[in-house]
Amino acid sequence: MISTKQSIPEILSYNPSLEMVFDRYDAWKAHQHVPLYRIDPQIFSDNDFLVEILRAFDNPQRFCPTRFLRFPIHTVLDYLYRTHRYYTQKRMLEIEQTIGQLAEAYGNGHPLLLLLQSFFPNYREHLEEHMALEEDTLFPYILDLGEKIEGISSGDSIFSHYSLNEFLISHEEDHLDDQLSEVHGLIKKRYPELKKVFMFKVLSAQLEAFEKDLFIHEQIEDHVLVAQARKLENKLK
Repeated sequence: MISTKQSIPEILSYNPSLEMVFDRYDAWKAHQHVPLYRIDPQIFSDNDFLVEILRAFDNPQRFCPTRFLRFPIHTVLDYLYRTHRYYTQKRMLEIEQTIGQLAEAYGNGHPLLLLLQSFFPNYREHLEEHMALEEDTLFPYILDLGEKIEGISSGDSIFSHYSLNEFLISHEEDHLDDQLSEVHGLIKKRYPELKKVFMFKVLSAQLEAFEKDLFIHEQIEDHVLVAQARKLENKLK
């Protein structure tokens, strides 16, 4: 089992795909030759939290929200902010690059490219709107709740008339991982002849990784962050 006693190379030798978790953190490659527990907390914020994230990515179907509820809200938010940046600055760009390479190989008129070029820009816009809503409203609201509990903030703020229920109403129909999974499945069903094409294998692997990532991201938001914030709301009633 993954633990803080292992170094990054040891963890990646066990499951190379876990590199996408480390990619959220700056300068992680400079700290590869010591166990996680010896790495400066400024690199990973909380090494125990990182281990739980790695375990979740290693086996998403066994994701357990209660394993994350012991961590401070600031630690959870730090991971979510980093994940948003990772999506926009790395993950989405890599997928778009692969789609571009497929277009060069098969031409923009290929039905697969028409499907991808129709779906992906709209999906990216939807994802960015989703993340902006969280960063502009939900995350600051939760931080404001924490400040009120600690007595740092007064009762008056721009979030005085906001609540988690308001966010959940707008959030409940997003299911961004499901949308990506559906179009990925549709592509494989419609174009089975492409399964052996190298660039399509690359794209398929990128989409599968992104689906897993989004699933875990939504689980942490819906069942960890919101659960923690709900407790803060109840304290202030």
